[in-house]
Amino acid sequence: MSEKRKSQRIAMCVSVEVTTPEGEMQVLSTRDLSDGGLFLEGIDTNALGLGKELTLKVSIALQGGAAPIVKARVVRETGDGVGVCFIAPAPDPEDAR
Repeated sequence: MSEKRKSQRIAMCVSVEVTTPEGEMQVLSTRDLSDGGLFLEGIDTNALGLGKELTLKVSIALQGGAAPIVKARVVRETGDGVGVCFIAPAPDPEDAR
């Protein structure tokens, strides 16, 4: 199988709050990340489902102090987790006011 990744992966373990479109939330850990996505490990990763769109809130704060929130899609499933690709930044809840 040929390598399809466009970005280099960096091994990094951080907590990520994962929310499904149905509103189900769980906290998982990353195994690695790149500019294009990340790999999530955890107990219920197989319940996420290939092709499912997720909202991810990463537990690390950036310069502005807010934890990044992004939309992602499950593109790979393995026995120990799922690979997701970033789709777009999630809408800012402050913009809805």
